[in-house]
Amino acid sequence: MTPAACYPVYPLIAGRGRLPAAGWLVDASSYCFRHEPSDDPVRMQMFRQREQVCFGTAEQIRDFQSGWMQRAEEMFSRLMLPAQIDLANDPFFGRLGQMMANGQRSQRLKFEILVPISDPERPNACGSFNYHVDHFASAFGIHLADGSIAHTGCAGFGLERVAMALLRHHGFDAEGWPAPVKAALWPAAS
Repeated sequence: MTPAACYPVYPLIAGRGRLPAAGWLVDASSYCFRHEPSDDPVRMQMFRQREQVCFGTAEQIRDFQSGWMQRAEEMFSRLMLPAQIDLANDPFFGRLGQMMANGQRSQRLKFEILVPISDPERPNACGSFNYHVDHFASAFGIHLADGSIAHTGCAGFGLERVAMALLRHHGFDAEGWPAPVKAALWPAAS
């Protein structure tokens, strides 16, 4: 059971040999599982995630990350959802975990797009934009065309969370949703 849709992608890309000069982009979708018990109905233990996984140089990954953050802001704006992007970190535990979280934040490796769903004071992450540096590439032996170790990043969205955000902010009757939202979701129908 994978905690993120990108995890199964790394060994597959490693098996293909060196990356092309332009890098590699993979579209992945999967059910994901996380044991993070919570009273918040938005924090599901099983959910679907759609991710784009990018392989390339540090510059290519940073461009990918910033491009997806801009694209996500535009998408959520078209959906008329009160979203904001903020610096984030993964949930590391213990004293060492706190140091890892601080390092991740100081290097600006993870950002999330947040939308208030169940609690207006604590918005929920509906997506994240991550730069893994060479962590996964080193672990799986993924190399650039010149033989140096690659860098990786991913942009992922929790599909149920986006759906819950839409329901929370626009109601349960999709027929009554604002016309721009319906046009963004169902362009052929408008």
